[in-house]
Amino acid sequence: MTESDSESECIAILDKWILVNRDIVYNENIKGPDNSQDVLEDYACKLRDYGNSLISAIRKENTNALFDLEWPNELMECIRDVNTKNDIIDRIQHWCITYPFVKSVLHMNELAKENDGVN
Repeated sequence: MTESDSESECIAILDKWILVNRDIVYNENIKGPDNSQDVLEDYACKLRDYGNSLISAIRKENTNALFDLEWPNELMECIRDVNTKNDIIDRIQHWCITYPFVKSVLHMNELAKENDGVN
């Protein structure tokens, strides 16, 4: 397996894993379809905090912290390569910090409602 294939595999695993974990944070914080701005902000803050904790642990290669954050074993080797580590950090930044609502359960439900209204 080439380095490029390995990195692609790491990113694919990461994308699946982070979406599942975002859904968990969502379900722990969003209680129904009608949420106040405070509830949504709390969700975004918790997701950002989670993302920042992941990034910090990845940068330090702190396996204990990563274990506590439920980092998958399949990704432990991925962070040993500097280029892959940087791509993973960028991806976490994107999914958890910059765009906490993109492809979240809330976002996907809103898209489904819009699509149902169009049909």
